[in-house]
Amino acid sequence: MNDVTDTQKEKMHITYQAPSVEEGISALPFEIKLPDNLPFEAQSFQPPTIDDMSRNGKNLMVEFKTSSKGNTENPVILMIKATNSEEELDSSNSEEVKLNHEVVAYYTNKSLSFSKEGITYTITYINDEISKVQHKDEITDIANQMI
Repeated sequence: MNDVTDTQKEKMHITYQAPSVEEGISALPFEIKLPDNLPFEAQSFQPPTIDDMSRNGKNLMVEFKTSSKGNTENPVILMIKATNSEEELDSSNSEEVKLNHEVVAYYTNKSLSFSKEGITYTITYINDEISKVQHKDEITDIANQMI
């Protein structure tokens, strides 16, 4: 990265790869609850990637991923992203969904976004084997397990 100026370096985020899911969760300055009961036969969550967006540990984005066991041709994929900043949720082209504890989420295509206690979550669930109605029900259930 010799082509990058000092000013550009200051604006770049720092990425960490946690050695395990548990260590990734404990490194966060906020609590996150991963869903236990997934609607497909899943591998364990991979250790998360943590991006320090502000380079000072105050504005973090973490991403957890898992996929279906054995199905390499058309895998089911689940990604959960959490950010400890008040991101404005894009409600355009999305459907409002009520979650537990009166949390409002926005469902669009293959993802569901919601904010709770200053943390913004986006769940992306890719499963081409199910209907849109079933997909919405399953992703809503995944979100409710996290609240």
